[in-house]
Amino acid sequence: AMSQAATAVTVGPNGLVYVSLPNEILELDPQTLQPTVGGKISVSGTPGRLIFTPDGQFALAANQSTLSSSALLIVTLTTHTAASPSLGLPPITSLQILRTDSVLALSAGTIYQVNLSNPIAVMQLEASGVPPGVEALATSNEVPAGAVATVQNLYAVNERTIYQVSLANDF
Repeated sequence: AMSQAATAVTVGPNGLVYVSLPNEILELDPQTLQPTVGGKISVSGTPGRLIFTPDGQFALAANQSTLSSSALLIVTLTTHTAASPSLGLPPITSLQILRTDSVLALSAGTIYQVNLSNPIAVMQLEASGVPPGVEALATSNEVPAGAVATVQNLYAVNERTIYQVSLANDF
């Protein structure tokens, strides 16, 4: 049993199970459902569902806590350490992998690109033909690796319309 109510569960590219809880992420062995060594990862906030960079180095989650100054939680999986950088964004409602080193974040109807390099950088994306007020977004499922530098398509929903944006051509 967990000490608190879980907010999400995800299986990482490493085959381990990750459970999001307020102020904690548990990395579990899928055979025993027990935490791995160092697998109780403290975070500042309430992580949502984790997404993983294609290289398996980072797990990222939107912070569901409205009391935190950071909308994003970043976990370095090899060291079991977490960061909650101050991005100056309202709460993030969706995260999608863009490249090995960057993600797309939907916050207050606006799409942002968050580069994970040091220092972390945030820029608003202007997707051609997509009006403001995006309610949901998704990306195609290519894995950015080797010759494929980025996922190919972004899908954004605004009210009753869905938009497809070619990331290779429109950004």
